[in-house]
Amino acid sequence: MEKKNSLFFRYMKYWYGIYGPLDEYKRSEVERIGNNAFFIVSLPMNFVMILAIVVSNLQIAYKTTLAYIIMLFGWFILELTADSYILHQLKKFKLQIYEVENSQVKNVKKKIWTTSWISGLFFGVLMTAVSNVITHQDLTSFYTLFEFLLLTAVMALANGFERTRHIKLVEDED
Repeated sequence: MEKKNSLFFRYMKYWYGIYGPLDEYKRSEVERIGNNAFFIVSLPMNFVMILAIVVSNLQIAYKTTLAYIIMLFGWFILELTADSYILHQLKKFKLQIYEVENSQVKNVKKKIWTTSWISGLFFGVLMTAVSNVITHQDLTSFYTLFEFLLLTAVMALANGFERTRHIKLVEDED
């Protein structure tokens, strides 16, 4: 009997760019990669938070801004490290290859581009909202619209081109 995928596991497969069913070995590898990535981010982040707390309690000028910058760069570096680890492991175990028959290529590419634009839209909305909260920009300004469109397009195009690269054609079984 096939094990039903949890919502979290489907989420991991989506963001890792893994398509189709996984056998037991590949499933355990995906879970191991996810667990290791969690520890790559969470354990060092504790030290970054402690450093930011210590800096915010020092008697220096701009201590809050400095603590914020430490948290921001710490999170950024740890996320890049985790993403690099995940991509390396997925490539090593060949988990991102999407095997499709010749007759299904058009539908698969359409599905990939649709999910890429949805991801890009989500990314554009989220990053524009965060940027506007931090910079106190007007949500109706031309700059905000340009930022939203640029972020959405760049993320969607990068995501779509990257995912379509992993399509592998297999012979029809007819």
